[in-house]
Amino acid sequence: MEDTDILLPKLTIQKLIKDAVGSDKRVASDVTDNVMLCCNEFIKMVVEQATQIGDAEKKTTVIPEHIIQALEQLAFGGYVSEVNECWEQFKADSKAAPPRLGGRKSKADADGMTEEEQAALQEEMFNAARAQAAAL
Repeated sequence: MEDTDILLPKLTIQKLIKDAVGSDKRVASDVTDNVMLCCNEFIKMVVEQATQIGDAEKKTTVIPEHIIQALEQLAFGGYVSEVNECWEQFKADSKAAPPRLGGRKSKADADGMTEEEQAALQEEMFNAARAQAAAL
């Protein structure tokens, strides 16, 4: 493994292992490290295959269908139904979530201001900035 490799968070892997083996059993730390390496290798393998599928279709973006095809081509077809369920759940959750701007809400949005009120506030702020700059 190279120093530049990005690994899944160790605590996440530990929790997954603990959920799988039960809380009454202990797991050696080298097991966690090996599982982490296996998970990363699996992800790389699937993404590389999905990228090849996208390249064959002359696509520059890997899409969920490419991941499904990659799993099937790599003999992991048994996971496809579970992946599809997660994907459908993600899409449903995404539709239900309120729209957000870059992951952040503006103070004006949080305060419930209308678009006109926001524009007026922005103009007021511009005028204040101009006056301050002129005073210098």
